[in-house]
Amino acid sequence: DSKRNLDTDAWVVALAADGEELWTEHITSAQGDLIVDIAIGADDILYLTGEYAGPGELGGYRLEEFGETDMFLAAYSLLNNRYEWVEAAGGSGFDSGLSVESTPDGELVWAGYFYEDTEVFGRQLIGEGFEDIFVIHLNDDASVNWMVTAGGEAEDVANSVAVDRSGN
Repeated sequence: DSKRNLDTDAWVVALAADGEELWTEHITSAQGDLIVDIAIGADDILYLTGEYAGPGELGGYRLEEFGETDMFLAAYSLLNNRYEWVEAAGGSGFDSGLSVESTPDGELVWAGYFYEDTEVFGRQLIGEGFEDIFVIHLNDDASVNWMVTAGGEAEDVANSVAVDRSGN
């Protein structure tokens, strides 16, 4: 089996100021999963991104298996204690969401890497080489405002994304 064996389970635990557990959420996938970054956005939406290996489930949403490891971005409402949406995507190789950041006006910027062409949020990411960078700007309704990809023949990875007070 050529899959990366993550051999991990990803959990999100909310704690009160006194350390008391408020709630717990768990990602399940056949061969492991990682939450790589978390951001809190407008209207108390918690955004999670990372990767998983094998088919899985997150908050009642099915995580389809596309390749070696696949990427996800999820929006969890802290007010309603439920997932608002989950996007899972990937090509035939290793894919991961590595960074997520909320903008001051409630929009979102998501970054990571993908292997080969893949569809995410109904739009095509076109690869240039081995692993390529993606940065996607989402509106507050999870529709794509813009997206860019970059890369060469070797491995390229977007480890982090930041947004200033103006939303740039």
